Amino acid sequence: MVVVVKHLNERQVLVLDDAGEHYVVSESAAEASQYIGGKEVLVFPAMANGRIADYSEVDGERGVGLEEFLPKLLERGTVGWGR
Repeated sequence: MVVVVKHLNERQVLVLDDAGEHYVVSESAAEASQYIGGKEVLVFPAMANGRIADYSEVDGERGVGLEEFLPKLLERGTVGWGR
């Protein structure tokens, strides 16, 4: 299970999984979208206060924004590539 802890800003959300691990779900900035060919959402390990602990991507998707990715993540209930 993955739950939203809080919205950090308009492009970032802090989530918590059932193992007690926190993650920041982050949508690319509009300026970056032109270089990567559209929207992209990346997920990074984080601390409980919302600070990113490690910039190694653990999940994400290209071609979607936060509003499309977050419901899929919550429904899937787990963080990680290929899950």
